[in-house]
Amino acid sequence: MVLGGEARAQTGPLYCYGQYALCPASTCMPTGYEITTRVVSTSGVFIGYRRYPEAVCTCPVLQGKFQASGANLGQMEGSCAQPGWGLVWSLYSPMPLPQAFNYSLKEEHQKPLVQVCPASPERSFTNCFGFKCSVNAERVNGVPLATCHCPIDDDMYGNPVPRGSTAFKNEAGQCDPNFCSLLPVSVPYSPSNSAGTCLGTPPPLPPG
Repeated sequence: MVLGGEARAQTGPLYCYGQYALCPASTCMPTGYEITTRVVSTSGVFIGYRRYPEAVCTCPVLQGKFQASGANLGQMEGSCAQPGWGLVWSLYSPMPLPQAFNYSLKEEHQKPLVQVCPASPERSFTNCFGFKCSVNAERVNGVPLATCHCPIDDDMYGNPVPRGSTAFKNEAGQCDPNFCSLLPVSVPYSPSNSAGTCLGTPPPLPPG
């Protein structure tokens, strides 16, 4: 159910610069609470709000250029400004970067790999694009981390995804299919009935 909201177009930057959390290789745990996300059309029209079951995820924090997609998805409202002291947005990088606490692009066995998780009513995913994350006080293997709270079964635009209705990508676990059942950070994958497969290292996104 969409709660309130005035239908209006919002514009914002495609890319931003600064500190951000990178969650595509993270898995998550349900918190038992709910989280509110903004509902936005694919053309950038803000429609309202919707609540989802909440998950908590731990993600590495990076500095540099990141994909913002108008900066109006999740909890963002058209601005790349940090959401508060000690907070960063969870977003994506336009380049293939290390996406776990010990990944290295120089080591073949540690490069980030993408797999397709087939649709299953026993699996779900977490959408972490545009949500607030708290930067942790301690680092792991020298990597700064953040704790992110994100919605479960949200298609990135605030629309519900019936569990088991679609395949989704998973960058956690180096293509280990067991990670498909660990509530990974992802979005629906097309075609929705795709079989499981390892797609390899994610390509860089186009410049913008």
